[in-house]
Amino acid sequence: MITCLCIAAVAAAGLMTAGCTKNYGTLSISWGSYCDTLKSGDTVRVPFTVNDLDKQVATGAGTSDSDGYAVSVSDIDKDGNGTITITAPGIIKSYGKVTFGLTVTDSKNDRNAVSDITMQTICHDMFKVEFKPLYDELSFSPNESKEIEFVVEYLDVAVPVSAKVVVEGNFTASAASFSKGATGTDWIGDTYPSDAYTGTFTVTAGSTVSTGETKFYVAVTDDYGRWTDSTIYPIITE
Repeated sequence: MITCLCIAAVAAAGLMTAGCTKNYGTLSISWGSYCDTLKSGDTVRVPFTVNDLDKQVATGAGTSDSDGYAVSVSDIDKDGNGTITITAPGIIKSYGKVTFGLTVTDSKNDRNAVSDITMQTICHDMFKVEFKPLYDELSFSPNESKEIEFVVEYLDVAVPVSAKVVVEGNFTASAASFSKGATGTDWIGDTYPSDAYTGTFTVTAGSTVSTGETKFYVAVTDDYGRWTDSTIYPIITE
């Protein structure tokens, strides 16, 4: 009789253990409200909820299908609430759409869910290059050198990194260099914006001076790979 009671007790304990094993539901993700456009340098926080988490522990990971976008995911609370944070690059170079993915994992219970959202990007305005209004007419002696200045403006967070310089006639030009800030005024008398850089190169006349109209050209590239250019046609005298 004692032996039978022990066996019955063990069997009952086994039934109780089996009864404590829970089959959790399939995870899914619901997104909260958010702005679906991104401008240069924007940071957007999008709330989400993991459905059927049932007080279990879950972690999240975010992705982007375009370079330059930072994506991070907050801790997810026991009610399944979290936030994905998206930061756009300092300069968005084109209009288009970017897709951001979210993967949520409940590793203890071997469950996961995947969802994504798509946002429209707004292209950043192009920066501007212009020569300073000093060069309508230039007088050169043979072999004389003159410093030529141009201004790169409306860069915002960008920085000019290189310039292609072309001069026509019997002249040569040095490589251009840049310095932060720009003094003076532009062609319509406005002061230059605070994000402006001054570019400088040196033009040297040959042993004989090519008089009349000539061409100075500069094309500037910034650290985001964008470029724009400017041209002037000074009158050269000797």
